[in-house]
Amino acid sequence: MPARSRWAQAHREAVLRAAETLFEALEDFGREAKAAVDPMTGEVQIGVIDQMATNDKCAIGLAISRMGTVAPNASVSLTILPPMDLETMLIDGRIELAYGIFHH
Repeated sequence: MPARSRWAQAHREAVLRAAETLFEALEDFGREAKAAVDPMTGEVQIGVIDQMATNDKCAIGLAISRMGTVAPNASVSLTILPPMDLETMLIDGRIELAYGIFHH
């Protein structure tokens, strides 16, 4: 690959990374601005293991429903994954709450 093509490819990749960073910052700004106006707005990101999500005896549905009553301007994003993946997402900050059985 000629040097000019390598430079152009590196430039495109750098611009793409910068754009991704910008969009993430805009999303963060939007969440923070909403929280400043009404702290009970925004999206709560919850992760549950699949056995909990489909278990009729589990109260996750009831808890989400009650949250809608307490914070009608908030929304819930529900992720269903194995415990190890949920733990990783929680540590990385991609979810705020993980509901399941975790062995340590």
